Formats: sequence, C-alpha cells, structure tokens
Amino acid sequence: MSATTLKNDDYFIGKFKVIRVLGRGSEGVVYLAMDTKLNREVAIKTTTLGESPDPLLADLLVSTAQTASRLSHPNIVPVFEAGMHEGCPYVVFEYVEGRSMSQMIAADGPMSISRAVVMMSQILAGIAQIHERSLIHGDIKPANILIGADDRARVADFGLLRHERATNVDHTSGTLRYMAPECFNGGKTDCRRDVYALGLVFYEMLTGQPVIDRGGMDTQIRRIVNELPPTPSIQNPRVPRELDEIVLMALRKNPAHRYQNAAEMKRALDRIRVFNDKQDHIQIREAAIHSTVEFLLRRMAHKSDFPALTASITTINGMSDSMDAASIQTLSDTVMRDFALTQKLLRLVNSASMGGGKVTKVSQAITILGIGQLRTMATAMALAGGANGKKSPGIAIALTDAFVAGLISRNVGRLMRLSAFEELFICGMFSPLGELLCLYYLADEYSEIVRRVFETAVQPDAAARSVLGVSFEEMGIAVARHWQFPPVIVNALAPLPDGILAPARDPAGRLWQCAVYAREFCNVARLHDRQIREGAFDAHVARYSDCIPLDILKVRELMKHSVEAAGHYISAAGFSVSDTAMLEGMRELCKSRVPSLDDDENRVTAEDLQKTLVMKPGGGGWRTRIKRALGAMF
Repeated sequence: MSATTLKNDDYFIGKFKVIRVLGRGSEGVVYLAMDTKLNREVAIKTTTLGESPDPLLADLLVSTAQTASRLSHPNIVPVFEAGMHEGCPYVVFEYVEGRSMSQMIAADGPMSISRAVVMMSQILAGIAQIHERSLIHGDIKPANILIGADDRARVADFGLLRHERATNVDHTSGTLRYMAPECFNGGKTDCRRDVYALGLVFYEMLTGQPVIDRGGMDTQIRRIVNELPPTPSIQNPRVPRELDEIVLMALRKNPAHRYQNAAEMKRALDRIRVFNDKQDHIQIREAAIHSTVEFLLRRMAHKSDFPALTASITTINGMSDSMDAASIQTLSDTVMRDFALTQKLLRLVNSASMGGGKVTKVSQAITILGIGQLRTMATAMALAGGANGKKSPGIAIALTDAFVAGLISRNVGRLMRLSAFEELFICGMFSPLGELLCLYYLADEYSEIVRRVFETAVQPDAAARSVLGVSFEEMGIAVARHWQFPPVIVNALAPLPDGILAPARDPAGRLWQCAVYAREFCNVARLHDRQIREGAFDAHVARYSDCIPLDILKVRELMKHSVEAAGHYISAAGFSVSDTAMLEGMRELCKSRVPSLDDDENRVTAEDLQKTLVMKPGGGGWRTRIKRALGAMF
C-alpha cells in the first residue's frame, strides 16, 4: 500500500477506512483508520512480506495476532482482529492517542524516578499476563510501549508473540539492541528474554540513554554477549541503589540469574513506594524474602555473631581515643583482617537508623561511629562468640579463606590501577558470605549439603537448593540486602556471566570483576586433583584475559603473597589449624609448570569448576580430623 493510496478518500482495508499514516518502518506501515461498522478509530499495522511472500509467514502473523487478541489487560493495547489485504497481513489495534515511549524519551530525556517506577510497574503488569500464559512478547522496546493521554503505559506490537515451547523459531528475530545474550550464544530463549529487554527499557527510562547506543551489528552482538551492563546511577546520579539492583538483576547475562518472569520483577519493583509522582522521593517496602533466609535471620538474632579475633580486640583496646588519620588507618587495617568485625561494623553503620546503605569503607564507618563504640562492639563479640569460633576448625578455615579472597581482590585491583582498596578488600572477603553464614548458623544443613555433593555427585548449587531452597549466593545477597549493605557490596556477591569477560564499563563493574576473580581463583586453588587444578587455573586466566590481563608471573606473585599473608593471619588469630586446602593448592600452583592453553590434557569441564564451591578432603592428616569434627564440611 503506497502513500499515494491515501489520496483516495474512500480507500479501505476491509471494513476500515484509512485516515492517515501514523508511522512507517522497514517492515510495514501503521495507519489511523475508522471502523465503519462500530464508528471508532483504530490503528492498523500492515506488514510487508517482500517480492516473494511466504504464505506460511503470512499465516503465522495472522495466527499470532489471533493469539494476542485473547489477551485482556489495562496495560496491553487490545488486538481487535487480523486478516489479509492485497496479499499483506494486517492487524487491527485499539488506537491510543499519545506517543510512544521512545518519542517521549527523545523529547523529554530521562523520567523522574517516581514516574519511571510507576510506569515500569504498569509495563511489567501487562507483560506478566503474557508470561502467565507461557507466551513470549519477543520485541519489547520503547517504540512498542505507548503512553496515552492518561499517562498509562500500554504494551503493543505482538508480531513476534509466541509460545515458550514453540519449535522452529528464529531466536534472532527482534530489535537487535533490545535482544538478550541467549539469542546469540545458543541458549534457550523463554520469557527471561523479555525480562532482559525490560531491564534495558527500564535503564533507558531512568537515564534517557540506551545501553547499546552505537556500533554495527557485529559490535552490538559482541557487547550484548560479553560486556557487563552499566549501572544506571553512573549515568544518572539521582537513581537510587534499589533501582540499580533491579535493573542489573534483569540484565544478568545468564538467564538463570535474572528475574524468572515479569511477575517476579514486578514484585521486586513494587516494594518501592512512591509518595509524589512529581518528586524523586521513594521508600522501600520490606521485601518478601525466602523462608530459609527468614529462618537464618531469626537464628542470627538469637545466636552470637561470628566471633571476633582476640588479636583484633587487643589492638583495638590498646589504641587511644584519638581520631587522627594515622589512628583511623591503623584501626581500619585491623578491622579488615577480621571478617566478623567488618561485617558487624558495616551492618551497624548502614542500618536504617544511621541513614542506611551508603558507607562502603571501614575507615568511614570508624569515623562515623567513633573508636569507643568500635571497642565496645568488638569486645562484646569476642565474649559472646569466642568459644564457638576459634576452636572450630571449619570456621577458622572459612575465615582464613575469606581473608585471602579479600587480599587477592585488593591486590588484583592494585595491579589494575584501581584506587578503591578498602572496597576491593571488603567485596572480596564478603564474596563467600552465604556459605559462611550457612556454615556458622546452619551447621547441620551445611553438613547435609556437603554429603550430597560427594555422595551423589550433585552440583553444589543444586545441593544447596535441595536442602535450603536457595543457593549460597542467593542467601548471601538476600542477607546483605537485609543488612542494607551498599549495592557495590551486594553486587559483588553475584556471579559474573559465563565465558570470556569483556572489560567493565564503570568503577562498580571493575570492582565486581575483581571480587569474583578472587572468589573463582580461590575455588580453583581448592581443587584436590593437581591435573584438574592446573587445567582450571588455565581456564581462569583465559576467562579474565580481556578484563584482568595479568601475566602468569604476576599471578604467581599474587599467590605467593597471599599464602605468606595467610600464615601471619592464622598465627595472629590463634586458630587451631595450620593450613587450608586452598592455601596448599596455591603453593602447588606456584610450583607448577605454566599450563598451556592449548594443552588438551589440562582442559577442565564446567562440571569440574562447579564442584569447587565445597571442596573434597584429602586422604588423611588434618583434613581427616576436620572432616570428622565438622561432619564432612570440607
């Protein structure tokens, strides 16, 4: 249908009299028309099939429209009917007087925070109904979201709507910059593809800029698959951390780590209470948390905190009350060697009563609280928890390994010329938070998880889920959020995407990469079999070759320094163990030949790497004693 056709006042598409063109694209034209029988205005989208139209494609488009016509929701543009006209399929929609979200953002820039929250909740409500019927929209983007005169968002254009179980589907159909990584890397595409697109749209609403804003097709695909998404608040400082977390959760590269559907994402967003749609003042509702995490939090309320180390208490009590820079630095160094004190201090200073969720440095926390309150807190922790912690080999090993992870994260950051040393150390040390909490507060459940790993060869994540209902990572993230830790720490607890990693685009992303580098490095060192460990080390170096390009000699220096520092840490802490499996693995890696990336005998499978979360003990010596004492924890 050409533009000249409209010069004829009596041109019809079926019973619909065409009035004017609303929009024109590469795939067709959208018209404003009048339904002559019902006397109402409608929008009609015609699709161009090309010079050699495929009748099967035409039938599919009409069938898809018929499926969409069965959807009924205030935030979905209704589909009235569909058919064929002059060899081209057409779909009749309700006419929404207003503009598309893409037009609105182009004209007005980023939305106010409160308006974006309300509007995204509306969009999610509409998409949630689609997902409830096991359907995928497949082309969510600002141009397909219409904003009416009532400021209500409505999802439109269901040309790619399909069932999740549909076969023979082109997964690369859609608008490139709003497509998910699994569309290109062979992964399964389901409603989580829509979730990824929703995260991209929300980012654009908050910042006024698309995540993928330049480059040709190959460049865009590479960025979609490999690059970490930017944090919205980097682009727009008014965006609160809670919305940062929601966007980044939706944009996880691995679909299993995203919200699993629009309804789940909406529940997270609907915790945010908007007081005035003219302002950016928001308040966070209490989240509905998993029952296991709720039980853990109750247990933590009645059981003492992780025990503070005697050496830390001695140093703190020996300090004067001076708040000069040298004293604060000495105290910061002391506290950061102690997992228990660090997490307790950050919990307290980031609590709601203190303003909540902004302090990322121990030195900041000490300045805010004062040395007197730090001394009181540390002494109370030592008295309450000392008997449970220092005498437990499992706790001692876990705290030592967490300390080493912090060292590695900090030193990797230094080698990468990052300056946030305290945050690097804290994020690295807290990276195994979920497992540490389970080990200390849910010891019986932890023992059962380990038993299942080694008796049934199940993956650690699967074992944790079968026992707890959540993974260690999910538990750590949930508790960190409950403690109101800043998003930079919460994000560091999450896994990075699989495969070779692209350099991060902002400081928070670089810090996240350093923390997970340390966690994965420690997991490699814990591997019991030397050949598998060397292959895993090889794979680890290759995985981070673009974002943390350290040569083998520097990595060896890093390991050597970490082992030496851990020895001093164990001695100062007065722990009842002299070594850990991780430190022994690091020593072996320091002595090993430099593995070749092309050496097939050193290849390590994904399953081998997955089993490094909980490590298998050796045949005897101190490992056997620990195994007996802790019920096969390590």
